Amino acid sequence: MIYLYCLVIAAVSLAGGCLPLSTGVSHLKMQVYLSLSAGAMLGAACFHMLPEAAELARHTFGWWIALGVIGLYVIERFLSPHSHSSTEADDDADDAAPAAHDHAGHAHGAHPELHSAAPRVAGWSAVTGLSIHTLLGGVALGSAVFGPASPPNLGFAVFLATALHKPADSLTISTLLMKAHIGRRRTLLVQAFFSLLIPLGAALFYVGKSFLAGQLNNVFTGSALAFSSGTFLCIALADLLPEVQFHSHDRLKLFLAFIFGAALMGATSLFEP
Repeated sequence: MIYLYCLVIAAVSLAGGCLPLSTGVSHLKMQVYLSLSAGAMLGAACFHMLPEAAELARHTFGWWIALGVIGLYVIERFLSPHSHSSTEADDDADDAAPAAHDHAGHAHGAHPELHSAAPRVAGWSAVTGLSIHTLLGGVALGSAVFGPASPPNLGFAVFLATALHKPADSLTISTLLMKAHIGRRRTLLVQAFFSLLIPLGAALFYVGKSFLAGQLNNVFTGSALAFSSGTFLCIALADLLPEVQFHSHDRLKLFLAFIFGAALMGATSLFEP
């Protein structure tokens, strides 16, 4: 049964990651993907990663979250700054035609292309954080299936929760890497690696069992999760949501995509032990 679980999870993970890459991404589609990714990242941090990090990291919990948020913000601000610059000609054009991109009641931002919602450091930070979370999810799946004291239906519950939210994780990775101008081939390689992390985590638990569980349930793991959660919060709140807010058109669609991403993570957390 564990083989079927891992195969399904890997398949849906790849499907979610390939969705933005398989078809042409229009302006509206990209904004929907960004909104969904923002909700998914906030949901992953708040409902999945932070509770476990608080239990494992204990008194260092808050420090690692702060380091994740502030550290990534400092890197983005000073080492990989966003591009919001405009030329004098652009400014003159704005003064002359403030409603230049207004049509059918949809007010577009003056220069949406000048906003870089996810510099490379943010994209790779998301990959790292989601990879840590996913590998631990594979260990959790393995413990639910192979654990001697696990209830009979626990394995299916963990599988269901993982299979439901893993496509959103993969879509988030592809969206951020696309926004960071990472090539399609490299993004596909990242997605292939990411899809194998759940089976890898389950295999590691099967091989190491109680020893591995003891090694992972420690302060270091909690600190890594807390730090990753901090970077998630920074990316969602400082990068993705401002980019979506900048585009005032289709606000209902973007809002619903954001809520769906967060609600999906919240709902799937109810299945997890």
